Amino acid sequence: MERKVKIIQNGTTEAIFALGPAIRALRSLHPDAEIHLETNETSLEAASLLPDLDGYGIIGSGPAQPDFTYQLEINEQERGLESIDWLCYTKIASQLRLGNPFHSIDLNRKSIQADAVDVNYELKRPELAESSVNALLNDAHGLKVAICAASLGQEEIEAILASLHHLPLPCEVFCIGTIKDRKISGAFKQNYQNTQFHDLCGQVSLLEAAQLFLNCDISICGPGASALISSGYGTFTVCLDRRPECGPLYYPYGHGHLVVQAQDQGLFSTDLPDILSGILRFTLTGNSGMIPSILQWEEYFNDSLEKHLGRVRICATQRVEVPLENSGALTELRLKPLVYLGAEYHDTMQAFYRLLWEMSLSARSLETQELEVLHQDTIPALCELLKPLEQLYELARFGVMYCEQITQSLSQGVLPQAKQSSERLQEVDDLIRSIGSAYGGLEAICEYHLLRQRYISEDNPILLASLMKQSYSDLQSRVLVLLDLKRSLFHTNLREGSSLLSGTTEEGMSNG
Repeated sequence: MERKVKIIQNGTTEAIFALGPAIRALRSLHPDAEIHLETNETSLEAASLLPDLDGYGIIGSGPAQPDFTYQLEINEQERGLESIDWLCYTKIASQLRLGNPFHSIDLNRKSIQADAVDVNYELKRPELAESSVNALLNDAHGLKVAICAASLGQEEIEAILASLHHLPLPCEVFCIGTIKDRKISGAFKQNYQNTQFHDLCGQVSLLEAAQLFLNCDISICGPGASALISSGYGTFTVCLDRRPECGPLYYPYGHGHLVVQAQDQGLFSTDLPDILSGILRFTLTGNSGMIPSILQWEEYFNDSLEKHLGRVRICATQRVEVPLENSGALTELRLKPLVYLGAEYHDTMQAFYRLLWEMSLSARSLETQELEVLHQDTIPALCELLKPLEQLYELARFGVMYCEQITQSLSQGVLPQAKQSSERLQEVDDLIRSIGSAYGGLEAICEYHLLRQRYISEDNPILLASLMKQSYSDLQSRVLVLLDLKRSLFHTNLREGSSLLSGTTEEGMSNG
């Protein structure tokens, strides 16, 4: 009898596209099973572009009694085989100002506990009848460039068109977005010399947009659905990011795309035409008509380093293999610095949190050298961050103590004392929330703790107190990881074999 796998994801278009590798990983784990995706009605077009699915539909339309269920929206009424811990982190990742080191694709694979299955990211060809998009593509001549007005501002689009204007061959630009984005794209309807501009904002469906990305030579967009679509078809993607501190959640996923990050917001727009002109010219000439390799991009940017250093940061996307401590490996998206003036504060936070979440949520010890190169401005900011760590540890210790008191009072039937300890526990959580609000670098660890508590079952008060105690104990452990990283950072430059990598030490415990 054929097994059935059900995946439930009631998310955005980006969230649906990011499921591709997770579904392929499930296909590897359950090769003989039927895999069905349930989502909201507005995401069905996106679901149609995912390979490896046997069926998809709105929530409630899939198999009634599947053998395996993965509920990728946190829902205590219908839990499946996914990791509730990684789901909680996924939920706060998009809201963080600092501290998200993962791509959404990798987070999905961690949520279904299949991130050690090595899979590529690719989308299925859209099934389209004849449309105006096909006619435009058939009539296009020269370089075909897709621009996403929904993820770019007017200054970025002006910079893109200015850079295309100086290329030695004719260009056709296809600008996509929603109806409201026509306020931006409408300003560029006129033809530039050497550039034909097609304003398609609000005029094409998601499948038609996918057809454009599939058939264009270059895609230029911000982080989001367009970056996932174009990289999913292997189209060379240049991602312009004004807010690199938010992390790579929706960067293009794959090998060899470029990410241009703002380092100085004022200079970002000013320098962008020159930067993009160089990138586009080298894309056409640097590798005999093929997309340049990362090594070739390194050589190119080394020759023009002084023009960009301190103004923008440019990285190439790479899927790299990360060895696990015992055996096996997992593949994840990393960014290869091409123009990079040392690590900024948010870079260090991403490295901190990568180790933190891998150790506390996946029980893995990974090796890293990401903290060795620091920008001089990073040190004072880190020192400021580290001030409340001991206080956070003490709050977690009080949380453990109050949970023990609640358990004891409930067991003895002393309800007033249990209520008093519960009120003190609420005060602890209020202080933890305050620390997260005041220190952006600790927002992730505090918000995760508070969110994870909300999904503890309240059916049995004594069991609830026990699970709450475990939650505070886990918070203590995460603080110790950060304290251990602090010592590694300031004293040993995180050499291989740091105490962090072999587990929590007695010296680490003394920091509490």
